[in-house]
Amino acid sequence: MMCMAALKDTLGEFIFHTLFFSFFLVVDRRILKPHANIDTTFVDVNDEKALNDAFQENTKLLWVETPTNPTLKLADIRRCATIAHEHNCLLIVDNTFLSPYNQNPLDLGNKSLFGDDM
Repeated sequence: MMCMAALKDTLGEFIFHTLFFSFFLVVDRRILKPHANIDTTFVDVNDEKALNDAFQENTKLLWVETPTNPTLKLADIRRCATIAHEHNCLLIVDNTFLSPYNQNPLDLGNKSLFGDDM
């Protein structure tokens, strides 16, 4: 909901990196597409070519969960921030699993943060 509120006047495409399947079902199929006409793409952000190729002219948001839960897959936040900013895109890092005590995405070029500990 935060994403939709922040981007309500600039709807386009959102890119996601490994999310819980239940989150995918709720966000992609039940909220973003039917109610806000927002397209989503899921991509491995560690594949730089795939990440760059995922951006479209109307992409507004890159959402990265790192480390992922439950697989603990990591993403290079600094590289994601650089690529997102090159595409004039907002990057949100879901840092729930580590918390800012162990990993602070704001120190790695990210401008927005999401987590249970906030």
